[in-house]
Amino acid sequence: MRMATTPQVGERIRVAMYYAGDWRPLIWFKVGKDGSIYLGLLLGQPTFGAKGSATGERIIDVKYNDGRPMIAEDMRKGSRVSFKASGEIHFGSDILTGESLEQLSKPRQLCLALFAHPSRYRPPAKRTVNDYDVGVVDYPVDEARPLYASVEVAPWSGSPLCAPQGLPRMNVWQSFAFGFSGLTRTPNYALAVTIGHGAEGPRPQLPHLAIASRR
Repeated sequence: MRMATTPQVGERIRVAMYYAGDWRPLIWFKVGKDGSIYLGLLLGQPTFGAKGSATGERIIDVKYNDGRPMIAEDMRKGSRVSFKASGEIHFGSDILTGESLEQLSKPRQLCLALFAHPSRYRPPAKRTVNDYDVGVVDYPVDEARPLYASVEVAPWSGSPLCAPQGLPRMNVWQSFAFGFSGLTRTPNYALAVTIGHGAEGPRPQLPHLAIASRR
């Protein structure tokens, strides 16, 4: 990882991988003053998308071809997902029910992201004063194994942070965590991101997000 200083509440944290001589931003996230969390995937302005749902206790089979096309309102917001402090999850025109961040007492996985090939991501065209960039350097991209990531949130006491380990099926990974304090509606917490790869498989043409919610 390459990073400097510490991101602040309200800054957009862009996570980029160095591939084929360029930085390739893959995902971004931001923490609001009230403790709400916003994130999205970076692959230009989307003109097409699909979404679907599945239910299960532990293992869920997601069939990408079964998704329904997104509407114009979804496209306006791109891939942005808002995890509100109240527990609402806003994704396009949908409002899902999640766990409240106001009573956060143990680590919780917010979502999984599956990425397209790094070559499909464009180098950043500009950087604003509210952008905080994290660079993943020297990552051994495997052409036969797609990249995916986990985003987690956990209570934070202010002690030094430890980067999380890879997911159970990851053979190679990079991870990092940032702590945020002074939030108005939630306890202090740490956001952790783990990016890696494991089993061989087809690489998607478009990135995917899998969000955990309650029925």
